[in-house]
Amino acid sequence: MSQAAANTLLEATRRQYLNDLKFVLSRDNKMKGVVTSTSRRCSMEGCNGIRVGVRWPDGKHTFPCTKGMVQVSPDTWRIG
Repeated sequence: MSQAAANTLLEATRRQYLNDLKFVLSRDNKMKGVVTSTSRRCSMEGCNGIRVGVRWPDGKHTFPCTKGMVQVSPDTWRIG
């Protein structure tokens, strides 16, 4: 696959994931973070996921990968 085709596919996937995604729950379901407008390709070798910016109630800003999350509702995903 050419680099241009890969970038097009990544952008389509990013839009698909992020259109409805508003919240991310922590692994233990104790915190609910708000998705920011930032996202980037996962840098882990072999991963084709997208790292999504999340602002947590304690003020931290993290970038969990979509490959490590599960969808629990149309606008909410959970880590792990």
